[in-house]
Amino acid sequence: MQALTLAIGPEGVKFFTQWLVNESLMPKLQQLKPPGRTIKLPNFDTGASTRCRNLQIVLSNSRLDDFRPGYQGVTQGKGGKFSVGLKAVNFRASYNWRETWQQERCTPHMCYYDDMGPDDYQYRPLVDSLDTSVTLGFQYRSETNTYDVTCDGVGTPTVNSNGDIPGGSILNSGRDCYHNQAKDEAANALKNIDFTSALNGVMPRLIKSIAASGELVPGLITYDFAVGDSGVTFPDNDQGIRIGVTGRVAYQGTWYPGKEPPNLPVPTPPGAGGKHLRAYVSDYEINALHWAYFNAKRLNRVVKPGDPSITNPDVLKVQTYARKLLSLKCYDWCTFRVEVTPLIAPVAAFQKVWHYTKAVMDALATQLPEDVVKRIQGLGGEVFAERKTVIDRLTRSKVPAEYHSKIADTAETMGMVVSQDVRFKMVIQEADDEPHITFRMKRTNCLVDLGLGRGTDDSRIQTMKYRFHRVSEKPPQISFESSTVPDFEGQDFGGDFWDYTGETAYVQTLNMMGQNGVPLPIMDGFGFRFNDAGLRIQTGYVEIESNIEFVSRRVRPAPGSTESRPVPATAEAPSGDRELVAV
Repeated sequence: MQALTLAIGPEGVKFFTQWLVNESLMPKLQQLKPPGRTIKLPNFDTGASTRCRNLQIVLSNSRLDDFRPGYQGVTQGKGGKFSVGLKAVNFRASYNWRETWQQERCTPHMCYYDDMGPDDYQYRPLVDSLDTSVTLGFQYRSETNTYDVTCDGVGTPTVNSNGDIPGGSILNSGRDCYHNQAKDEAANALKNIDFTSALNGVMPRLIKSIAASGELVPGLITYDFAVGDSGVTFPDNDQGIRIGVTGRVAYQGTWYPGKEPPNLPVPTPPGAGGKHLRAYVSDYEINALHWAYFNAKRLNRVVKPGDPSITNPDVLKVQTYARKLLSLKCYDWCTFRVEVTPLIAPVAAFQKVWHYTKAVMDALATQLPEDVVKRIQGLGGEVFAERKTVIDRLTRSKVPAEYHSKIADTAETMGMVVSQDVRFKMVIQEADDEPHITFRMKRTNCLVDLGLGRGTDDSRIQTMKYRFHRVSEKPPQISFESSTVPDFEGQDFGGDFWDYTGETAYVQTLNMMGQNGVPLPIMDGFGFRFNDAGLRIQTGYVEIESNIEFVSRRVRPAPGSTESRPVPATAEAPSGDRELVAV
């Protein structure tokens, strides 16, 4: 199964590896130390009748001062291997230098041997540059159900260093070639710096954090980001990473029982110079969210007098309706409490819709005669689920038939239509036994204003958000179910009751779910760049293109922080780049 797929392009790989080196790895790299080293040099003359024998230099207690390896780029190889270049310049290596040796003094008749040392000095050569490369491997481990990035090797560093031999060293009594040999041996110690341990100390924590990014409501609603049927693969041109993700959803440990979607295709990674990643999200992910909210009773809503959704308090007073419904006369001193309860989880499905966004209306304004433009102004913001209802609306507005196709075709796009089955109960609060009137309603909404943002239960979670919009020319189908009000005669009054008392509140409840959104997999410390993300509804999935930025997930975002806004079909992004459509 895979209900979510994503592809990371070369720009995303570059961003991640650069951040990995410059931000996450740097504290570890700065703590690295070259290993100790023992240097043994040949015997050499120190005077006319003296020689240095068995000289041994031990370099220990090493450290690196001002060591900051910088990112030098990444090259992707076969099989998910990524070679990351590192370069550090103008730093010092600091060692304790201890030397022991034997002095040979010879006369014409015999030689004498004296053990010398240990002599201790400090050796702090300046390193002009150290160049190396680290090979990272990206894979998925099925036995542990985790992603993994491993350090698969470190290239032999190239080192250029300069440093004077300690002034008291016996080497200063010998030939310069031995000076150079000692310095070269010390420089070779730098080639054995253990970069692997630094990488392995950081990568497991980062990779394991992907699973936590699916914890939409802690302890309640969880998205599983294990690898799906397509696994982790790499394009033939070795430019990017492609991943299939199961996207299974659990409510309190119980998996969503909905039908598994057909395997979602894995997108092609964005090309060089493009966005960091491209993702596909199936309707399974959205419907699973609706199912979890339904089971958590987060879609239930009770509307009482004083509810902020009620702008006119009279709509909850029984006397407002008692003027037409005689059976309510005896309760005209009471108020209603409206209880809204979905009977099933809302179900979203991909289909064509006709959405009259500002961009569509602006485009039509340049293509139609002025008198026709005036007649269609009322379409602005509306969404239709059938072409016929668009044409019927244009006919009633007396728009000439020759313009009907142009007006319909310009607004046609892929959308997501949501079906719902809801019960609402009008309870007379203050009366004895709280008599009630119950209606059942089938309603249809369209999902609009898709964007990226932060979850509302946990603002560290990155989600795909959306809003519910009532479908035009398709009013709710409301039917009377029952009443405990004696002789109730308002069986056909459900539409009025609902429009006045329940519609606004229930849509607010749906939008609270949509604004929490569908979680997307992301590593700890990273976030989608909300403002330049593009979203487009395709046949069978929502396509997302986005850049990534570094954010601290340990710090919650400030109130009022900006999240992504939908980009109209023909609008230009602020940077001048054309974005994907946000429906």
